[in-house]
Amino acid sequence: MAMIQSHCNPYKSLKEHVDEVHQAGEQIGNKHSPQVYEMLHLILGLAIAFHDLGKAIPAFQDYIKAPEKYRGNKILKAHTPVSLLIWIAYALKNGIAKEIVLPVSAAVWRHHGNLPTMSELIYNTLYDYEDDYKINQYPIEQVNRELGLNISLENEDYDLQFEDLLTDDDIESNSLETAALIKLKAQLLFSVLLESDRTFLALSPEFRKPEPPSTQKDDLLPDLIDKFIIGKTTEENRNHPLNRKRTMVRQQVVKNSSANPNIESVTLPTGLGKTLVAAQWALTHRQGDSVHRKVIIVLPFLSIIDQTVKEYKELFFGRDTEKMLLEAHSIAGRQYREDEEQNLDNEYNKAVDFYAETWNYDFIITTFDQFLYTLLSSDKKHLLRFHNLTDALIIMDEIQALPPELWEPMNLAASALTENFNTKLLIMSATQPDFIKTRELVNNPDTIFSQQNRYQLVLRLEPVSIDSFIDECIQRINDENWHEKKILIVLNTRNSARSVVNGLEGYIQSPTYFLSADVTPKERLENIKEIKGKSPCLVIATQCIEAGVDIDMDLVIRDFAPLDSLIQCAGRGNRNGTKERADIEIVNLCNQNNKRFCDFVYNNTLLENTAAILSKSTGKIPEEQVFQLITEYFRRIKTSMNTGKIFADDWAYWRENLNVKNLLRGDNEKFDFIVASQDEPPENAMPLKEALTSAIEIEDRWVRERHLRKLKSRIAQVSISIWASKKIDPSDISEQIGCYNFLKIEYYTPGRGFEISKLEHSDDNMAHRGLV
Repeated sequence: MAMIQSHCNPYKSLKEHVDEVHQAGEQIGNKHSPQVYEMLHLILGLAIAFHDLGKAIPAFQDYIKAPEKYRGNKILKAHTPVSLLIWIAYALKNGIAKEIVLPVSAAVWRHHGNLPTMSELIYNTLYDYEDDYKINQYPIEQVNRELGLNISLENEDYDLQFEDLLTDDDIESNSLETAALIKLKAQLLFSVLLESDRTFLALSPEFRKPEPPSTQKDDLLPDLIDKFIIGKTTEENRNHPLNRKRTMVRQQVVKNSSANPNIESVTLPTGLGKTLVAAQWALTHRQGDSVHRKVIIVLPFLSIIDQTVKEYKELFFGRDTEKMLLEAHSIAGRQYREDEEQNLDNEYNKAVDFYAETWNYDFIITTFDQFLYTLLSSDKKHLLRFHNLTDALIIMDEIQALPPELWEPMNLAASALTENFNTKLLIMSATQPDFIKTRELVNNPDTIFSQQNRYQLVLRLEPVSIDSFIDECIQRINDENWHEKKILIVLNTRNSARSVVNGLEGYIQSPTYFLSADVTPKERLENIKEIKGKSPCLVIATQCIEAGVDIDMDLVIRDFAPLDSLIQCAGRGNRNGTKERADIEIVNLCNQNNKRFCDFVYNNTLLENTAAILSKSTGKIPEEQVFQLITEYFRRIKTSMNTGKIFADDWAYWRENLNVKNLLRGDNEKFDFIVASQDEPPENAMPLKEALTSAIEIEDRWVRERHLRKLKSRIAQVSISIWASKKIDPSDISEQIGCYNFLKIEYYTPGRGFEISKLEHSDDNMAHRGLV
């Protein structure tokens, strides 16, 4: 009798596959701490043993011999419901504890899909379709013999329901904290099973190693930071008061940090070097721990990702950063290699994909989106890498950028992760929202803030029209000699920013830079590099300039916004503290219909709380008082806004799957356009349009996807997005190639970006809605 088959191309028997999954699972478990390994070991063994037993049914065996020729009913060959039914029978007969039943059941049934809700487990598992699945034809004796199992099936087992094992009351009766722990255990099992199930299929023997490519701890000692700074700065600059303060803070943070898994925080004014503070924190803990800890750096914006990746590559200069460091976000490129036949479908590239998708790197730099998808979503693509959040050192920067609706889900999951899975989390910000209970590592941050004297907020909160504001700026250009200064004006919408840059054009002698999402990332980065120089300039920008952009301006004017945004923007004024105290003027601009631009962009509760706090001042607020203001602001927000309690409950109690993307970014659709004229092809590479056309025409799905992935970074650097509107038809302003829209050349002007004024149906309301 032929052995039960599990896979074809290459052929694998069910026994061979299950043995390989056990081996891969054991290797993953051994990379983790004893604490995590013990939590995982028993449930993983059960999940692996049962996850593919349904493949023994006759319909699946007919299918797997020649999948391309199979013409039978797809329902009849589905193996995971049968695997679940066999697991249920086994669990009932052996009195398996309920805390084991739930995660194993979810993993066995859904390891080819997404983690289910309790409702889906109870009502939609399909195992009650006994007549369809022909369970009475299941070859239990052959399965037991080939796999060395001892499972019995009786006629009454065919009518089992999931409620015979577990009901939703069993999870709802737990405290919220216990429910969160159960949920994370299930995600851990799901993650390890997903990776184990793929390892031997995705990796050839030469790339299938117990450890992924990594750097030894001894090569990344904590003193690497000091050596990096010494090599980068002159002795005079190292002795500058601000740099001495940066050194003091780094030493203080490391000294105060505990070796125990917990949540710690660093609250510092902008410009005090949080990136290197965090790097020293991570290298210190990584060196001092017996566990091989991954370092995961989480950032809110892609613009900060670029800057941070560059800084870490400089920090690790001379080391193989391609093997050490993963840039993990939706538009990150991958370093593929062609074989002798110039083919991308080779074993090396399969390994590149596998290690990137599973986050098998020592250092991962990623976005809020990707981190929260991994922590809170049910999607298998993201949960595949969840186990790498355990035993990890996680740094979450600019945490104030997290929407309040995600505060309680994040707090609940992060607390459970650090308390039970040997993870340390460091959260950093100049404007700490304080929704997570943390251990602050900076001694008296209020004192450090009170010692800053780089800027003062100058409040001009009476509403003023955009036209009047432009006239005022024209007058001030000569009266205050803006020609010899570095001036930053930050507006709330792309449309208002464009109005100001157009209105001031020709009135100032120094270079003018326009920074908004209408301008490609490539052009923005080039402009920021020029702005960082010492030459006078005028910068007109939207919020894209706020966080993580290291520029030092003499005067900043900011349209009204929530307080944390105002403070982040203020950090661009006299950033290095080498000039006279800078004014950060807060204005309140309106359009021609007397509607404030801030109301198009921000939540009204945030604006009201900001206005209430600022109204207590006499018109000028020195930087020394900022800490008290931001503390009061976030205290108000926690009591006046939806902070996501219902979302936290739904996630922990398996009621609903969180739509993390919508909670983070909203559900408004965007149109994406590629600006081909901004692309500069690498040496010997085709122009982007030709390269993309060539990739799309490749027949083999996997080769095509690798060619497209290889182009992602190039595409991202020259792409813009605008909010979808019925008044904008992409086909009118772009050429479509596959699913990509190439913006027609007349709609993009270097230095000004996407030209909304050239759209035939442009109007004020559409511009505000579409170009915020």
